[in-house]
Amino acid sequence: MSETNFHNQGANIGNQVNEAKDNAQVTASNFTQTSGATTAELLQLIANLRQSVAQLPPQAQEDLIIEVDDIEEEVKKPAEQRNLPKLKKRLMALATGASVAATSITGGLAIANEIFDQATELSDKVGIELPLPPAP
Repeated sequence: MSETNFHNQGANIGNQVNEAKDNAQVTASNFTQTSGATTAELLQLIANLRQSVAQLPPQAQEDLIIEVDDIEEEVKKPAEQRNLPKLKKRLMALATGASVAATSITGGLAIANEIFDQATELSDKVGIELPLPPAP
């Protein structure tokens, strides 16, 4: 049995492994993968989030705008300087807060879904996986 190590730091993992067979084991570590979204694209998604949050009751908007502001602050940083755990926490708080706030208004479920979809799209573009928020 032999072991082969490839050291292609910065390479796309999909381009490195095409097939593993005959009890082969493939391990990928120390890599990141992003969608290549520009800061401008991310800021447009944040603008869309702000518009969606504006549809919620005023008392809910205040807390959620703070989350959006924190998300925007992280997104404006260069990708390698972003605090991804903080960004994930803020996106989850936004999605969960919208879900809770939306239960008190007519059409609230559609607004909550819109905000969650936007938060998920943003998270995908920065390389974060968002779990589903708890049901209200």
